[in-house]
Amino acid sequence: MVTPPAYNGGLSEKMNVFEQLDTSESNTAKDKVTVGESLGVYVLLLSLGFGSFLAFIMLENLPYGIQFASMISYSGFVFIYTFFRTRGIDTKHSLADFYVQRLLPRLLAIHCGYLAVLFAGESLVFWNRKYLSLWWTTSGDQRGMPPITFLLVLTFGAMAVSEVWLCRSLLSRAKKERRLAEDSNS
Repeated sequence: MVTPPAYNGGLSEKMNVFEQLDTSESNTAKDKVTVGESLGVYVLLLSLGFGSFLAFIMLENLPYGIQFASMISYSGFVFIYTFFRTRGIDTKHSLADFYVQRLLPRLLAIHCGYLAVLFAGESLVFWNRKYLSLWWTTSGDQRGMPPITFLLVLTFGAMAVSEVWLCRSLLSRAKKERRLAEDSNS
């Protein structure tokens, strides 16, 4: 009589989604982030900050303008930290690579889901702002930030970090599988 394998609730599959690159991809001299790459990412982030600032100013008076400006800023941040090498993230994922192109529809679907949550969350807060107490919508001093704004920034910042982590882990796993397939074919 053959006994079925023990069911672990799919835990091993869930854990693999968030796995990081294995240690076989060591940080060699060619893998380290160069000064040029760091400078390029820094310039991209400065450009994103300036462009986001302009987007918030230009779209402020339009219906859903703040939400659209937030989506632009959020998308730029996620793109930069997903595909470029930065300090602490030594793996670069080029859009020209096959494994990235194969995962692009899934990554775009994930990103659209996060953008929908961002849009819905900001819209919900803005529509219900009149029902909140003044403590939530006004700052305590001239230089301060209203607590609701701080909560939005903190929440959507955490969402951005989780999306980057999810997308980078999917890309890393696909890169690892591609490398293993190439090694087994050789």
